[in-house]
Amino acid sequence: MKKGPKKKPGAYTRKKIIDEFTDLEISRQQKWQLRRAKEGRCVICGEPKVTAWHCLKHAIANREWARKYSGSKRRNNTLTYRLASEVKGKAAKKRK
Repeated sequence: MKKGPKKKPGAYTRKKIIDEFTDLEISRQQKWQLRRAKEGRCVICGEPKVTAWHCLKHAIANREWARKYSGSKRRNNTLTYRLASEVKGKAAKKRK
């Protein structure tokens, strides 16, 4: 079996993103998250964000994780509860 010609090292590389996060001494994943946050997108999935870092879906997941972690029993009227109820109300109206 014959192999193709060898490529030069670095012959195919993606264009490097140059911005304020490029020279930071942090992981590439953290840079990706910071870029998404700056663009106003969820740092997990890229959807438009409703809290400082997350879209509604991931904000609710984070809230429930934090409630379980801290052992919370009460559900306060916080931003994620209000937004979730608005979305449910809009979805119910669309069905009718």
